[in-house]
This record gives sequence, structure tokens and C-alpha cells, in this order.
Amino acid sequence: MLYYVAMTVAGSVVGCLALHYLGRKGGEALVRRKFTGEKIERAMATLQRNGVIAVLVPCLLPPPSPFKIFILLAGVVGISATRLAIAIAIGRGVRYLALGFLAVTYGERAMAYMAANGTTVSLAAVGILAAGFALYVLWRKARAGRS
Repeated sequence: MLYYVAMTVAGSVVGCLALHYLGRKGGEALVRRKFTGEKIERAMATLQRNGVIAVLVPCLLPPPSPFKIFILLAGVVGISATRLAIAIAIGRGVRYLALGFLAVTYGERAMAYMAANGTTVSLAAVGILAAGFALYVLWRKARAGRS
């Protein structure tokens, strides 16, 4: 299981770095042409303000949450490839390791449980991540207020 987790994380990092490179080399024109509206502006502002944390959270979320657009926008706003790769490796590593652990430990019972309770589990995970992000933002504001 650890081998599969490592290979999946490595593949995800390589693929995301390729997309990040495209974002660096002209992604803003692509983004402006393909996507319009306030959501892209908000996503770019979030990435500029929070950096890698704004990439780490979507790494952890299960599909169909948007992920690749954040990687492309990370290239547009200038987040370094090293920091991005570390964030993706951590986020995807945690996610895939948890899935692998569930698969090895619970096997078919985990599949049946997720089929029955997948929405509840996903909403709980999103709630925990949102609370963690809110705490991070509050901590950052408090730290900025002290300086």
C-alpha cells in the first residue's frame, strides 16, 4: 500500500508541476480567456493572500472539488514550484495514505460504509478543513496585528 501511495503522490506532483509551469509561462492569458468572473478573481486573491495553504486544502478534498484550477492559478500568481510541490506532496500524501489505510484495514466494509455515508463523511471533512482554515486566518490576522 505504501508503494502505491508513494507512486500516486509522485505522479500527482509531476502532473501538477507541469500545469504550474503552464500557469507561469502564460497562464494568465489562458485563464482570462477560458474563465471569467468573480470566482477566478477571488481564487487568485486567495492564492496571493494565503499562498500554499490555498493549494493544500483542495489537495485534501475528494472529487469533484476543483483542484487543477488552483494549480494553474498558483503558477499565474507566482507561487514557487518547490513550495507547491511540498504542499501537493503533503496534501495528496495525507489523502491517499488515509484511503490506503481504510482499504487495507476495512476492505469491502469501508466501501459499503462510504457508499452509505459518503456525503456525511465528506461534509464533515470539509467542515473540519474550513474550521482549520478559519483558525489559520484568525491566527495570521492576530500575528499581523501584533507587528
